[in-house]
Amino acid sequence: MAFDHSTGGYAIRRNIADAHRAVWGMIGEPGCWWRGEDRIAFVAEARNARACAACRKRREALSPKADCGPHNATTHRPDAVVDAVHRVTTDPARLSRSWLDGLNAAGVTDEQYVELLGVVVAAISIDAFHRALGLPPKRLPTPTAGSPSGYRPSGAADSGAWVPTVQPEQAGEAEADLYPGGRTGNVISALSLVPDSVRMLLRLSDAHYLPLGSIRTPNDNADSALTQDDIEPDMRLRSEPLAWRRPIRIVPAEAFDCPGNPIRPSRTPLSKRIHDAASRNTRRSKFRVLN
Repeated sequence: MAFDHSTGGYAIRRNIADAHRAVWGMIGEPGCWWRGEDRIAFVAEARNARACAACRKRREALSPKADCGPHNATTHRPDAVVDAVHRVTTDPARLSRSWLDGLNAAGVTDEQYVELLGVVVAAISIDAFHRALGLPPKRLPTPTAGSPSGYRPSGAADSGAWVPTVQPEQAGEAEADLYPGGRTGNVISALSLVPDSVRMLLRLSDAHYLPLGSIRTPNDNADSALTQDDIEPDMRLRSEPLAWRRPIRIVPAEAFDCPGNPIRPSRTPLSKRIHDAASRNTRRSKFRVLN
């Protein structure tokens, strides 16, 4: 399937279109635990979840366990599967181990969940890119006939996560490509129970962000127009020696008028606090914060 971003009015690197095309094709193929048509159904449900009334009610509810009625499903998949896709898409911050235990009890295995998660994350990433350019979403891929392989990495084990993972030291020859350089972070190993989920993530991350090797190498932007500092202006600030950083003054919570991570006392307008924080974080970037 062709991925042509030129109609969006922006010059888009070819490797992004190549990554989208490759991952879109992988989604339509049989996986380790789901058929190609199942995987495509996950994409359809992820798109549908954005307009789901039940998902909207649940996001507004105090508890993610609130009964908000059935989902506005667009596919004929089991309720537990539809719910998993919709929650991952619309309310991922409130997923919990007890929720995953309930998903297992409904018949969805850890392996099936990780594969579903990998497909949904990849589809959301590609769809969000198109939406940002004002482009319509791509037509769903054509499913490839075939049965799931049932492949489970021999090195998969309990590493303290919700699901088994494959750590670099346990990766066999078949999973050697998952961890370039023999190192990784949890964001990569989290999907390793289904290796192709990691491969899709890496292919998109390499194009949308930076290859893993470039992330660890200062000033290596992998031929991208943006450096890591441009993409994440506060990255350099976090990596500076502590002695270079501005001292932090601890004050009572009552002195601030916003929850979470306030910046200035309440007498300073929120807009100015955000502007000041952005100015500090971009002081070494070629970009400038505009009023």
